[in-house]
Amino acid sequence: MEMIGLPRRGGKTHQIVERMKAHAGSVLVVMDHAEAQRLRHVYELEPEQVVVASEAHSLRSRSSPPTFYVDNADAILRNLLGGRVAAATWTPGE
Repeated sequence: MEMIGLPRRGGKTHQIVERMKAHAGSVLVVMDHAEAQRLRHVYELEPEQVVVASEAHSLRSRSSPPTFYVDNADAILRNLLGGRVAAATWTPGE
């Protein structure tokens, strides 16, 4: 897994959307419906290219699960867990 770490308003979303668009069948995971709608409009994405984090589990039933690109993973984790995330680990290249 690759991480994109930039300051606020540093272009993280633009970078992840462009990477997602370069890989057919990939899905962008976002925090909420408002952000999904905004990104669909700004980047001219199809509805199936953007999913809200709370609904991403519905894609597991596909015969070939998509590759996920997660925008603002820190906020999604905070929302999922209901509190501040002090630290997290990940395995590069996975």
